[in-house]
Order: sequence, then structure tokens, then C-alpha cells
Amino acid sequence: QWDITRPEICPDLKITKVADATGRMLGYETNRPLADLKSGMAKLERREFSVDRNLTARKMQAFNAAFGDILPVKLVNEHVTRVGNGMAQKAVKLMGMDNFYIAMLDDPANVHRFFKFVADEAEDFMNWLIEEDLFCLNNGEFWCGSGSIAYTDELPRRETKDGDKYLPEDCWCFIEAQEAVGISNEMFAEFIFPYMERIASRF
Repeated sequence: QWDITRPEICPDLKITKVADATGRMLGYETNRPLADLKSGMAKLERREFSVDRNLTARKMQAFNAAFGDILPVKLVNEHVTRVGNGMAQKAVKLMGMDNFYIAMLDDPANVHRFFKFVADEAEDFMNWLIEEDLFCLNNGEFWCGSGSIAYTDELPRRETKDGDKYLPEDCWCFIEAQEAVGISNEMFAEFIFPYMERIASRF
């Protein structure tokens, strides 16, 4: 994997995890820093994305030394697949499920402001990956969401050769909103889908 840092959009977010009976850290709760969305919007923050090319190169070197004689070592980038994923999940983590659902009724303008902020960050991250030449093909033995593997011979849809710069349209994108399960089709269409579509349409 490329060693990439994509900072949280809300530095105030804190997640507390608890272990199940076997010690696995599965359950969690958050401190819901945007529980009051109107005042909480000021807590959203954009910080710079970064890539550690030296660390990535050292990992490649180590993997090649360990098994490069029997298996090809390839650079991959899971961020390509996940670039726009989890928009509704961010809302739930930052607001809490009840607060998120109620805000769509009580404070729709700020819900739109929130999702615009999230979509802007996702699109900026995508464009940064392109500018930094960090887009990698994900059309082989790669996870592409919800248990699926990304096998296809239909991507990329253009002729490419080694050294070409890959773009979103050459790749799979995973995007979903499981946290929207409790709202109507109409509310989903109004509050969430337009922002997801903005990202997904680039792929």
C-alpha cells in the first residue's frame, strides 16, 4: 500500500472501543462532536493530505527481498476504492444516529452544508491522488466493497501502457450509505445521494 495520510475532518472526534467476550475490539461509541449541528459545523476542519514515498519505497524493498523471487510485488492503493465511501457513516459518527436523522427534519440546510463539506473533501482527495500520480488500477484481486472482488477485463476502458497515469474513470469505486437504512427514498434522494453521485460519477 502507498503510505498515505488522509486526516479526519473533525479533530474533536473521539472513539471509545470495547472488547467482546473473546477480547476483539468490535463495539464502539463516539463523543458526537456535531450533536448540535448548527454550532458543530465550526469544528469541521480541512488538513493537508500527505504521502510518505520513502517509507513506501522501503516497504517495497523489504517485500521484494522477502519474496520477490517467487511473487511479483505491486504497489496498490486502497484509497482509490474508498475515496468517497462512508459519507453517511461520517454523519453518524460525528452527530449520532438520532441527531443525524432529526437534523434532516429540523436543520436541513446544515445537513446539506455538512454533506457538501464531506463531498468537497472527497473530491479534493481524489484530485490530490491524481496530481500526486497515486492512482493505481484496482481491477484484479482487490476488495471493492461489501465482500466483492474487483475482477474485470473491462477496466480500464481505454488503451493503457506501463507508465501511463491512471484516472478515476479507469477504476472501481465503492460507495454506500448503510446508515441511511431508516430514512425514506425521498430523504435519501434529497440529502445523501447527490453528494455520493458527485464522487461516483467520476469513476
